[in-house]
Amino acid sequence: MTHGGFALAGHAYPTKHFVRVQGSLERCCDYIDDRYGNRTSLTYTQQTVGGNTVNLLQTVTDPSGRQIAYTWTDLGPTGSPAWRITSAQGPAYSVSYSYNNDLNLSSVTLDPGNTSQGHVNRTTSFGYTYVTGNLGSDGGLSLRSSMGSLR
Repeated sequence: MTHGGFALAGHAYPTKHFVRVQGSLERCCDYIDDRYGNRTSLTYTQQTVGGNTVNLLQTVTDPSGRQIAYTWTDLGPTGSPAWRITSAQGPAYSVSYSYNNDLNLSSVTLDPGNTSQGHVNRTTSFGYTYVTGNLGSDGGLSLRSSMGSLR
């Protein structure tokens, strides 16, 4: 098949491959092939939550070998695990995530790296609004602040 004067190889759509990881009831996507045969690979680590084994995304590696590694932390009280991603480290930059007492995302800091190497620390904070009335209650995310600074 041709498109705009060049040949398209492989599949018309990305192919996602799922496996059942030993010890878990969940299926996980272990790779995605784009229509040109380039593969992005995903790996997982396992934790027990409520007596069940769950798979937490550990790394994503693109076809050129660049990798994002995720760090998970159990922020829940003893006996009530609540796993959240607390950082993501890429080849050049990183992201840190913070959570409030309700275990909701409270801030995201992009690139908390070495400012002498040109890293710009950018933190976005989030708040939550809760409303209760005759028909029940509802909550939602509200952006509180977004700032960037070069230190």
